[in-house]
Amino acid sequence: MTKRQIQILKALHQAEGFTTFQELADLLGVSVKTIRNDIAAIREFLEEKNMGSLESKPHLGVRACINEPEWEKLLHSGIVSEADAEEDRKILFFILGQLFRHGSLTAQRLAEQYYISRTQLDKILEAASAWFFKNRIVFERRRGKGISIQYSEFNYRLALLDFYLEYKDEIAQSGGRRSSRFAALDEREYSALCNVLEGFDVDNVAEAAGEIETRFGFRFSYTSHVALLLLAALCIIRPRKGKIAQVPLTPPCKTDGLSDEMVAAALAEELQRRFGVQLPPEERAFLLFVIAVSEVQGFENDRCRRTYEAANVELCQLTVKFVNLVSAITNVDLRDDKFFVTQMFLQLKAMIARLKYRTGFKNPLLRQIKTKYPNLMAMAWSAGNIFEKELRLDVNEHEVAYLALHIGGAIERSSANLRACIVCDYGIGISQILREKIERALPELRITAVLSNRDRRSIRNEPCDFVITTVPMDGSTLGKPMVTVAHLLDGGDIAKIEEQMRKVRAAKRSVKDGPARIMPARTLFARELVWLEAGAASKNELLSSMCTRLENLGYVTHGFEASVLEREAHTSTEVGKGIALPHGHSQFVNRSVVAVAKLREPMEWFEGSDEVDLVFLLAVDLDEEKGMKDEIIKFYKSFVGFMEDAAAQARLRALRDEGEVVNLLENW
Repeated sequence: MTKRQIQILKALHQAEGFTTFQELADLLGVSVKTIRNDIAAIREFLEEKNMGSLESKPHLGVRACINEPEWEKLLHSGIVSEADAEEDRKILFFILGQLFRHGSLTAQRLAEQYYISRTQLDKILEAASAWFFKNRIVFERRRGKGISIQYSEFNYRLALLDFYLEYKDEIAQSGGRRSSRFAALDEREYSALCNVLEGFDVDNVAEAAGEIETRFGFRFSYTSHVALLLLAALCIIRPRKGKIAQVPLTPPCKTDGLSDEMVAAALAEELQRRFGVQLPPEERAFLLFVIAVSEVQGFENDRCRRTYEAANVELCQLTVKFVNLVSAITNVDLRDDKFFVTQMFLQLKAMIARLKYRTGFKNPLLRQIKTKYPNLMAMAWSAGNIFEKELRLDVNEHEVAYLALHIGGAIERSSANLRACIVCDYGIGISQILREKIERALPELRITAVLSNRDRRSIRNEPCDFVITTVPMDGSTLGKPMVTVAHLLDGGDIAKIEEQMRKVRAAKRSVKDGPARIMPARTLFARELVWLEAGAASKNELLSSMCTRLENLGYVTHGFEASVLEREAHTSTEVGKGIALPHGHSQFVNRSVVAVAKLREPMEWFEGSDEVDLVFLLAVDLDEEKGMKDEIIKFYKSFVGFMEDAAAQARLRALRDEGEVVNLLENW
């Protein structure tokens, strides 16, 4: 059946009696002749599938003779339920759009637009209520008065952005097509943007934003560019209706720099000049918020980048700490990856602002990242502790997933692009010829330095993956692999270098051969902190029990449990493969330790997440004495390896003795 025929069948099933062909034609906006043809097709389909029939009577119309078992059979066939889902989405879109535009909606207006049953309407209104609730807007339904929403202007604007991102295709079809001279958007995107703003032409806002990007020498990411245009346009539109946004007060953060204020002030001036308005202080503050949460994609040149970084010195320092910690956890030195460092600087800037303002940012790739890259999620969670320690901000899984992608990309680049130094005692002329031959034959290999045999200390400290030498040397004493070649490169020398490159890449890519071998400190695990066959009615009950024992044994102070449960209330710490990694604030940790629970039955860890049966509760403080800090990092490394080792996970799940569990964990 076609979609229209399914709509007709639904309408007939929901009707209490006969429905005329004209009523159906008016409902669907087609001719009576089309309805007659569709009715004939539906009748034939029902008879063929033995799922009921249609009864026709002159002057009365047609009605569906389908009993509940037959209707259930139709639903389970997927034919009607698929159409139901599409129809429900269409009606929900209409309701949300009307409430955003008018603030209220009557049942009569709904009835005029759609022919739906009371049961279906209740289900859709429940979905609308849930949608607004997640966007911090109150949804009210009053008998005889219809439905309405109550909101703060700040939440209204963010919810409208969420509505746009979720229903962009439908919004694009709800009005005319437009094109822009200044917005770097296709016609469909730009049309949707103007439509959601009730016909407002965004071109002047786009030109102002482009002027700001040129002035400061950077480019916003595509998603942030779209969001910026919508939210900046609202700074012009909404005050005209007497709606002024009040940005929630937030405590200052030590990474707050000067760049956001400069960019926001410049954008405000551009908008005022182009639209002939005077933005009130509250709207200027809203623009500052918009700039703060927007992601910069890159810079025009190094000068612009350095200027931007100079305005965010504290953030630069935090980025360095984060990259150092990631390098230690992954066992891959990422500090020289300038692209990674810059991207992390920009990602952290927007991420910290989103966390600071609690914007409820959702990562659309979260599910895929958790499924495909659980080890990277574990790395990112581990490194994310630095934000809680330094900034007192609770990181969530949506932000962690983006960090995981950046880390994964950097690791891949590190394994693909290798570095070597050359040791040659035949003079500078021969050394340079050797270098040029190698670089020409192996462009993916970067030569970091050309040294002599006397520079043994320099060789040991050189940041390279291996050494190419014309002088036989003992690599074990220098801590680097050696490839010995002829001073002018014989036929097989390039093949020898390529073989060494393959070995280095394999070692870098293999988590099992790297971090998994590193054993965590024995002090991180203890028999009394292992729960076997743990049973609990809920996640909170389990975590409360674990935290209580940690506090009673002196590992943590009062407040640790609250910090764990508060985090769990807002985000999931499930990292994939049935494993969860909850943790609390380090300020409540006296002595770093990891508690472990093997659940008797898997439980849902967070709404919509996978079930969990292995729980590692982290109570760690990276500011402990150096030896302990090293052991914590070793644990993180080992945990990444454990996430990749299905056999180790199976062994842990099979153990029935606390001591054996501790022994396994200490020897990952």
